[in-house]
Amino acid sequence: QFDNEPPAVSDWLRSPVLGQEALHRLQHLLAAGYAAQSDAAPAQAPGGGDAAAGGVHCDFDQYPDEAVLWDLESGRIEAVNEAFLRRSGFAREQVLGRSIDSLDLTHDPAARHAQRQALRHAGVVRYRCEKPLADGSSYLVEVAARLLDGAGALRALASFREAAGQRAL
Repeated sequence: QFDNEPPAVSDWLRSPVLGQEALHRLQHLLAAGYAAQSDAAPAQAPGGGDAAAGGVHCDFDQYPDEAVLWDLESGRIEAVNEAFLRRSGFAREQVLGRSIDSLDLTHDPAARHAQRQALRHAGVVRYRCEKPLADGSSYLVEVAARLLDGAGALRALASFREAAGQRAL
């Protein structure tokens, strides 16, 4: 049923993300061997389990792209996956609780606010920006953010891929 899906979560989940569908698709991808591509040990679900992930329990750290779970109301980062930690060089404690805006060095506050509003209305937003690294440098990424449909607070899942182009949008 899901045989032709690419390994990037942002490419095959509809918006808003339905928790049970995402779990089923992730389990399928992991069973197909995508988990073997990671040299990291399996980790806890984001933020410590079902409550933090809006009722969705999955192996968040096995996403092949950098991924961030954040609260749409406060803008605070609640979870990051292993790919994010490896690529950015940040420790998990350095990122959790920070504003999602801190990961966008390109857009001004008004533009980031407009992106969040677009996310609220359309359920998905895509853009490019410079993303910081722990060593003080940055690199161009393509960001895909989607609303999560879960219990409690409104959350979003943002995935980051290194961009091939030269300028942010």
